[in-house]
Amino acid sequence: INDSINYLWNIGYIIMVVMIVQVVTGIIINLYMNINNGYKGIIYIIKEIYYGYILRYIHNNNSTLIYVVVYLHIIRNLYYKTYYYNILIWYSGMLMLYKLIIIGFIGYILGWGQLSYWGITVIITLISGIPYLILLISGNYYITIVTIKRLYIVHFILPIILIYVEIIHVYYIHYLINNNIVEYNVNNKIIFNNYILVKDNNGIIFILNIFILELNNNIFIISDNDNLIEINILVTPLHIIPEWYYLYWYSILKLLPNKYSGLYIVVSSISIINILSEYKIVISEYK
Repeated sequence: INDSINYLWNIGYIIMVVMIVQVVTGIIINLYMNINNGYKGIIYIIKEIYYGYILRYIHNNNSTLIYVVVYLHIIRNLYYKTYYYNILIWYSGMLMLYKLIIIGFIGYILGWGQLSYWGITVIITLISGIPYLILLISGNYYITIVTIKRLYIVHFILPIILIYVEIIHVYYIHYLINNNIVEYNVNNKIIFNNYILVKDNNGIIFILNIFILELNNNIFIISDNDNLIEINILVTPLHIIPEWYYLYWYSILKLLPNKYSGLYIVVSSISIINILSEYKIVISEYK
């Protein structure tokens, strides 16, 4: 490995570990989940399953940790212009981001609290202009338990696809393309084991300490109180807001009066990062 790497290269390893934690806790929760009961199924896991509340809140809080490290990973790669040097890595990484956005939003809905219900209502309203898509997602002309069942299946299948894409992403990094992005001291090499492996483990220990501290002191630090209430379609919450990692898209939708223009800007804000991979091609054509 080139000696030009630093702790920013550690974030990819951290992402892999926190995703493994998320998948394992999700599989265990799935063993006890009864989706037909909706909100009561979540309460059953928390109250009746041995250490079920720990599994549930690890799964819930770890989703925030995933987005923290993923956004840091994206910022690092934007800074080093990975989209210019490693197009295949960039495409596979963005494909993972798209899947992660869908998985995270569906997971928020599966809690089936007040904000979960009204959140999916807002999304259904946004995509109401696309023919047949509402019936495909909701299974009816309004949101019912059938909607939750369909989203639950997608939430279970997409992480499996995400794992395969992540394997391809890691393969591109380690076997196909030189990972010395900064191109500094190309001939200077250090062995991965045990120098870099120890540094990777230091990063994991640091992140896990923060995560355990959060779980022990304020387990609801990222949760909204309104989403801890069972849904009531006759009562609208005072505020309908998503999790913090979707707030910038929510701000765009609130800013623009036309819902379709807002939806277009939201999709464009994600796609523009993917278009950066064409930067090298455009530059080479105009030279």
